[in-house]
Amino acid sequence: MSEDTNKMILVIDLVDKLGCNLVEQLVHRKDLTCVFDVMPDVCPHCHSDEMHGIEIMGARNGVLLWECKECLDVYLKYDKDRTEKELQGASEYWTNPSDWGHCPRSEFN
Repeated sequence: MSEDTNKMILVIDLVDKLGCNLVEQLVHRKDLTCVFDVMPDVCPHCHSDEMHGIEIMGARNGVLLWECKECLDVYLKYDKDRTEKELQGASEYWTNPSDWGHCPRSEFN
């Protein structure tokens, strides 16, 4: 999969403002010990090969989570604590996607 197939989103796109642990709300199967350093070839749940990375604006640079395009299950790239820290740090970040236009990934700063 090329980087151009990753999805860039805001934390608010994933969950409404929650007063609790964001990671536990995102990881559907609650297997928070299952971490994939690289994107799985197939979804561990439905075995689809339609996986992509999720980048969170305001969080770390690059993919933070993996998502199955078929069943929408989300998997961790980093451990629960690190992922939670990144999500919480990005939780107040906001932008208007309509203002972005399209910019190829190769032109990102």
